[in-house]
Amino acid sequence: MPVAIILPLVLGWIRLKGEQAGFYSMEFGLLLFAISNISIFVFLIWRYAGRLNSVDTERALADEHLQRVNKALKTVSECNMALVKAVDEQELLQTICNIIIKTGKYRLAWVGFAEQDAEKAVRPAAQAGYTEGYIDTVNITWADTEHGRGPTGTAIRTGEPVICKNILTDPRFTPWRNEAIKRGYASSIAIPLMNEDKPFGALNIYASEPDAFDDEEVKLLMQLADDMTYGIVTLRTRIAHGQANKENRLLKTIAMEMTSAGDMRSAITIAINKICETTKWVYCEAWVPKSDGSALESLCIEACGKEYEKFRLHSERYTFPIGIGLPGRVWQSKKPEWVGDVNINGTVYLRTVAAMEVGLRAGLGVPITDDGNVLVVLVFYKSVPSAEDEQQVNLITAVSAQLGNLIQRKHAEEERVKLEAQLRHIQKLEAIGQLAGGVAHDFNNLLTAIIGNATLLQMKMDRDSKLFSYAQEILATSERGANLTKGLLAFSRKQAIDVKPVGLNNIIKSIEKLITRLIGEGIELKVKLSDKEIIVVADSGQIEQVLMNLATNARDAMPDGGFLSITTDLINL
Repeated sequence: MPVAIILPLVLGWIRLKGEQAGFYSMEFGLLLFAISNISIFVFLIWRYAGRLNSVDTERALADEHLQRVNKALKTVSECNMALVKAVDEQELLQTICNIIIKTGKYRLAWVGFAEQDAEKAVRPAAQAGYTEGYIDTVNITWADTEHGRGPTGTAIRTGEPVICKNILTDPRFTPWRNEAIKRGYASSIAIPLMNEDKPFGALNIYASEPDAFDDEEVKLLMQLADDMTYGIVTLRTRIAHGQANKENRLLKTIAMEMTSAGDMRSAITIAINKICETTKWVYCEAWVPKSDGSALESLCIEACGKEYEKFRLHSERYTFPIGIGLPGRVWQSKKPEWVGDVNINGTVYLRTVAAMEVGLRAGLGVPITDDGNVLVVLVFYKSVPSAEDEQQVNLITAVSAQLGNLIQRKHAEEERVKLEAQLRHIQKLEAIGQLAGGVAHDFNNLLTAIIGNATLLQMKMDRDSKLFSYAQEILATSERGANLTKGLLAFSRKQAIDVKPVGLNNIIKSIEKLITRLIGEGIELKVKLSDKEIIVVADSGQIEQVLMNLATNARDAMPDGGFLSITTDLINL
């Protein structure tokens, strides 16, 4: 028992016994009585003072807890106000981080998104507070590895909030402890951002004192994370709808205007101009696979960006094998590729000097495919270096994906027009052939009469007579005329081509005089025939016709006179 209780009892007992035995006077008894009462009074003061101190401590703790909850409530309220006004995701994230620091009085706040890459990296999207490069120095993932088992990675991986009460002692914080202590971080909480029960990121908050997050505060911060998730998803949905509407309008415009395009080149030009007009890219070029599929070549179109004509002419000299240069890499991967600045390593962009001269800096290569085949590679340009714009990449990629079908359809129409033209040409040739066949048949009848009469004349002439040689020339010319009619009949398919081994030198000798008269006096004919007999398998009449046509073309090409040489020889190829 306390001394204040025992002492009065002992003194009272002594007083009682003393009085009974007569050991001390009344004054001494009063003294003992006073001492015992004072002891009781002191004890009562001590007892109630302890209770008062306990009440004060509890009240102080309650006040502190209330202040923390009020700060958290105010933080949530201000963040919700920001959500209502938000129109841009990045701006929203930064505003929320700023509110957490300014209103919530925390040390650091940052938002990280879970990347779906092989490393499962956590990409910082916004940060505020006392960072001093902390976010840039830490390497955080959401994989089940050492750098993924901290609060952030675990929260994303499990979908549950993770609290680190003391960074100094928590083993999960080992990889980042030194950097955290340097910046005064003592405790932290990581809250997953969930969309349809799937975590896609985390809200991370750090405090300067250990064990800074009590149950009520955690509940409020979780509510804040849920509200922020709603805002992010709403903004992304709104942007996606706007993007889809933009894509549909652009595609509708392109499709309507492409119907008037005469060929694939015109169709691509229309598409490029509309995309540049919508996305504000300053220039675009188109690359198509060569007929043998060995490389990409410039389509040489005159689209948006007429002031970049010098660059266009320079680029026409280039071809890009698969995997080489920006067009070649896009051709190989069949995926869009962004080059933030053409003034970088030459292996990434091969026309740096020419592009820089005309003021082209950033580039985006996009494939246009159909059934998995690359029809065209479009390369768009900006006049300033630019970081990758995901919205523009998505817009152009989506439109390009639909263009493949439109361009293929236009290409099919172009091929159909060509085939129809070829068919009409064949029909014309067939009609000409029928006409030529009829003319040749009638002309052949006339030649038969000429040949017959010339033969009769020769029969009645002396071989040494000059008239005999004239008749012989009539016969030779008539024979060539007969061969010509044979060619016309062969063209009209009314007579088969008479293919057999013939001597080429003999054919040339037989028409040498005729060619001389055909080319005229201003052109000298030089014939040099091989000493060896040259045998070819052909129709002699058609060979004669070919030589006559060549002689006629040569005469027309030399109006001022010249030399025409006909040479035969055997050459091993």
